[in-house]
Amino acid sequence: MAPMISLYSASAAYRSGPSAGRDRGRVNSRTPGGGAVAANGDLYVADFYNQRVQRLRPDDTFFRQWGTTGKVGIGAGNVFAADFYNHRVQKFSPNGAFLTTFGDKGEGPGRLMYAMGVAVAADGSVFVTDFGNHRITKWRPGKTGG
Repeated sequence: MAPMISLYSASAAYRSGPSAGRDRGRVNSRTPGGGAVAANGDLYVADFYNQRVQRLRPDDTFFRQWGTTGKVGIGAGNVFAADFYNHRVQKFSPNGAFLTTFGDKGEGPGRLMYAMGVAVAADGSVFVTDFGNHRITKWRPGKTGG
């Protein structure tokens, strides 16, 4: 299978590139929504229009796929996926087991309008780019609401 990641040398010379598609290890060519790298070097890629997260090994080999997604972030060993059209964030184990979800459609605290991006801080706080509400929301571990 053709690689999904574009590779460049240290001098910025192109070496190889991705192929588009719905097959494992390929992404919709217009919409790789984002990526995050785990401590072991695995790459989690949000494949927006194919509605999944794919996990690749450091050598670009396919490992696993799951879920519905926008962007991904990694925190405390877990994978967080912004679920754009469902106005929420989904939390998965590193192997793709669904753990929980947070957020709901709306404008007030704990509400999201098109969760577009997600990042996780060292303390476990989850920051969500809330496209429709024009803000970034901070979710704290063990707390309810944003």
